[in-house]
Amino acid sequence: QYLETDSMVTVGAEVNYVAWDASKIGFQKGDRVRVDALVYAALLPSACDASYILAAAAGKVILNDNKATSKHAIQAFMDECNRRARELGMENCNLVTPDGYHEENHKLSLQAIAIIGKLCLKDKTIASVVSSPTATITYRTSGGQNRSKELKNTNLTIRPDSTYYHTQSMGLKTGSTDEAGYCLLTAYQVEGGYILVGVFGCQDKNDRFKFCNQLFEAYLPYF
Repeated sequence: QYLETDSMVTVGAEVNYVAWDASKIGFQKGDRVRVDALVYAALLPSACDASYILAAAAGKVILNDNKATSKHAIQAFMDECNRRARELGMENCNLVTPDGYHEENHKLSLQAIAIIGKLCLKDKTIASVVSSPTATITYRTSGGQNRSKELKNTNLTIRPDSTYYHTQSMGLKTGSTDEAGYCLLTAYQVEGGYILVGVFGCQDKNDRFKFCNQLFEAYLPYF
């Protein structure tokens, strides 16, 4: 809504806010990267640094202040996320971090996750990204070097090289924290639309893929 996919973003101090043990690409302050590359990085391998960079860039647009600090820009972005969540009727929802890393007051209801999933599938760019098994992104380092990264989708239902691959999966998003367990919201294409399936709180990281596929197959006859 706030950034053109082909525009360039200069990485700022926001990368310093990413937790040390979070999934990341390794972007450094001063790197130059396109918005669409950041979207791929955030949604395929769950790169938390990409999420922070996007949040800061969008926050500066929201504030109409390109010189805003990373901290203020991210807060503006999160405030807008929460405003939009209320506008869309998301209940029991309070967004604190742009990457979903565990925070005591950061929470999403299952209803809110489903609403977000439907919004993502309406957006052509995001829908295309989440359905991609792999991707390659390039960016320019602060030292002026061109660097590329091979990305793999963490949603194994979309990966043909996985035993959990499903031909009708449209992809969406994995997630995991120690507190939430291993989670997955995925969509399956059916005649006339799609079915959203979510599995949350798994103890084994692969159970989420297996259970989503099983749930889809079990409920498919009713649709």
